[in-house]
Amino acid sequence: MSRFTRFVVALAALLLMVGSAGANDVRLMTLGGAPYWQDAGDVDMWYGEIANYSDMVWFNFDMGMNNTFGTEVQLAKAEETFGTYFLGISDNMGMAPSKVTLGYGYALEMVTLGVYYEMWDGGEEDTYYDMGFGMDYDLGDATNIDAAFMMGSYGEDADAMNFGVRAFYDWRDGVTLVPVFGFMSSTMPNAGGGDDEETNMMFGLGFAYEVNDDNSLIVGFDYGKYAWENTDMDVDYEETTMPGFYIGLEHDVNDWLTVRAAGTKCWVEDNSDPVVEDYPFMFDFGFGFHVGDFDLDLAYDESRLFDGFSWFVGGGHNLPVYALQAKYYF
Repeated sequence: MSRFTRFVVALAALLLMVGSAGANDVRLMTLGGAPYWQDAGDVDMWYGEIANYSDMVWFNFDMGMNNTFGTEVQLAKAEETFGTYFLGISDNMGMAPSKVTLGYGYALEMVTLGVYYEMWDGGEEDTYYDMGFGMDYDLGDATNIDAAFMMGSYGEDADAMNFGVRAFYDWRDGVTLVPVFGFMSSTMPNAGGGDDEETNMMFGLGFAYEVNDDNSLIVGFDYGKYAWENTDMDVDYEETTMPGFYIGLEHDVNDWLTVRAAGTKCWVEDNSDPVVEDYPFMFDFGFGFHVGDFDLDLAYDESRLFDGFSWFVGGGHNLPVYALQAKYYF
């Protein structure tokens, strides 16, 4: 895996903090996947939010790398007495096998709690699973804390652990301060008979600004530390991101159309000899359509806007829309 590929994988994991193996929430995808936004897709990452987003069903269609195609259906249903039940089934052809997700959320006076379990066929009679717990705690005084923990088992000698916490503080009129901390570690066996051990840590600070009823803007600053070690070869690698800069914008064109865009620019240094510095930039772009109780969110390849008329139909062999999600609220 190249240095830049490792960086992209690490950054994506850190921005999502505590994520499942399922398809991504498309709205958050088109806003850069940053944890400074709140969305119904949080139920798949911040498990304490399950009880906050009930009575909805959504469908994901995700065209991933190498033209693989993933699908997912999820349902959150609240019962007046018994809390909120969560069910998800998915398949990601070519990347991961089918899986089933179960979750439960319950709202108390000041805190909502959630548990999360997903399992899938790992092949060779192995069953892989992730198990998570989360809480969303209202401290009062305009402060809300979201925390989640996940541990996973992926066959013999392969496991992972993720932890994330974030807070939303109404700093001043129209401005919310969002500090975020995330940590993840994993151990995976490699072809040499040893293990690949990875750790990832990040701290971020976001400023969410409600410009007006039609425009939301978030600016964020991130620090990250990534480390990888190959135990059988006594090889290690470290990478530091300082700083990473994020900006995301959501604009309601009218009551049925929303446009979203986000960019991330990072300064990355590794411990190679000689030391190597990278300055990657990533951009995301998409649309949201709203009709009655339905939302349709699209992730769009912005480069296709420069392909002349062919951008409308996709042109060539690649679709301009690489992920879409339909949500129905009942």
